[in-house]
Amino acid sequence: MKLRLGKFSFTTLADPLTVHSEILEDAVREGERARSQLADLRDRQNRLLDELKEARFRLGEFSEVKSELEQTMLARFLPVLHSKQDKIAQLQVELQKVKRGKRDVVDEESYGSDTDIDEETPSKEPRMSGHDSTADDSQNFLKI
Repeated sequence: MKLRLGKFSFTTLADPLTVHSEILEDAVREGERARSQLADLRDRQNRLLDELKEARFRLGEFSEVKSELEQTMLARFLPVLHSKQDKIAQLQVELQKVKRGKRDVVDEESYGSDTDIDEETPSKEPRMSGHDSTADDSQNFLKI
């Protein structure tokens, strides 16, 4: 199995000092590029640290506002909760009284005695002209 990583062409050089100066110039350029990249990364890190400090500060402020809002909402909710609990307790006491028979019998008129008797009363709706009262109304609803 062959693996080729690259190809180099070798030539003979007349002046080895030129080769050394080129190698040194490349090393200096690479060092300058690395310094520039390092400076950029340090600037980015400083910006991120500043943003982190500000975010933590805002988080603290939001936490305080959240706590104050919770207290305000709780102060508004508790009276409603207590009144509902009182009403539930009152209804439970009334239910126990009804179960034991201590409550007065409900008056027939307050319940509505008219619900027991169904009387047929003549319809007071006016008849439409041309409408046959003996016809099936579900089939003739469009006849006018």
